[in-house]
Amino acid sequence: MRRLTTSLSGAASGKGTSVFHRMDATMKLSHQLGMLFLIGVFIMYPGWANASLSIFACYTVDEGTGPYADRQQATAYWGYWIRDMNTACYTGIHMAVWMPVGIACAIILCLAPPVTSFAIMLSYRKRLEDPTVERRFGFLYKRYKHDRYWWEGVLQLQELTLVAVEVFARALDTAQQALLMLVAFMVIAVMNSALAPLRTHLMGLLEFVSLSVLSLTVALSLYFIVSPDLKPGSADTIGAMIVVINVGLFVGFAVLIVRKSIPKLLGKLQGILHARQQAAAAGPAPASMSGGFEGAVSAGVSKQVMYGNNQIASEPATTRAVGRDVVIAVRKHIDEEGGASTTPAPGTPSNNQTM
Repeated sequence: MRRLTTSLSGAASGKGTSVFHRMDATMKLSHQLGMLFLIGVFIMYPGWANASLSIFACYTVDEGTGPYADRQQATAYWGYWIRDMNTACYTGIHMAVWMPVGIACAIILCLAPPVTSFAIMLSYRKRLEDPTVERRFGFLYKRYKHDRYWWEGVLQLQELTLVAVEVFARALDTAQQALLMLVAFMVIAVMNSALAPLRTHLMGLLEFVSLSVLSLTVALSLYFIVSPDLKPGSADTIGAMIVVINVGLFVGFAVLIVRKSIPKLLGKLQGILHARQQAAAAGPAPASMSGGFEGAVSAGVSKQVMYGNNQIASEPATTRAVGRDVVIAVRKHIDEEGGASTTPAPGTPSNNQTM
């Protein structure tokens, strides 16, 4: 009963229940499904963008130059589609079938998600503090500053930029791919540092450190590309540096997560211990809750004796005896009404035995 009372009071006050339970109780099913759809789209966005943009990615095989130009047969002007190297780009089936599919996918899967994010935030920009709006779209703007509520759309455009560099740079030289990716990382890092959209300084710092580690990894990897005659000792040193900075980043994140989680965990443990101490101090449940019919009758008689007759209020044995007598009398009355024998059931104490 104590647990039930606690649960009901927690539900009434909004405490003691999970976020999902509160959302289920306060949001319509259509709103819940819409929010779930948006979250799913944002999670799948990089993969969808990669698949959509790869329809336009081509690779040049033979340039038709050099000492054996007459032997070079794969000399399509726009190169060959990286999804099917037997298909020439922007001609034939690629132009007739895959280009319309690519345009539709680019509009729906690449541009629609960030545009939708911008549209939602602009339409609710004056109601961002409304609890209903927070429950529905809080995941889009709660981690950003109040004047940067639209930054989620910018973040998706940044992801689209990185995906585009990764897809279209396949036609370039390896060193050029690394340099182009390095430029993209630096531009994003400068933009995020200058505008500082995140609500907390720590989150902004972690984001900058992550981009810095990625940039440093790409820069160090260039040694293996532009210097094929790199000495083994130097190669081992550079490789060790790459491993150390990346492992150090993950270790730092893990330590930070643990440090932030320990106070919450200790608070929960203290709450559990406090609840157990209160339960132990309250003692066992009353007989009326756990003793069945006899316990309920005995408890009722006990109250009558304790509060109606002050002379025997301090005699628990007398109270229990009176309760048992009442139970026996009730059973006899039931037996008489039903035509049964008035003999008490085996094991039932008589009045004399009780007294």
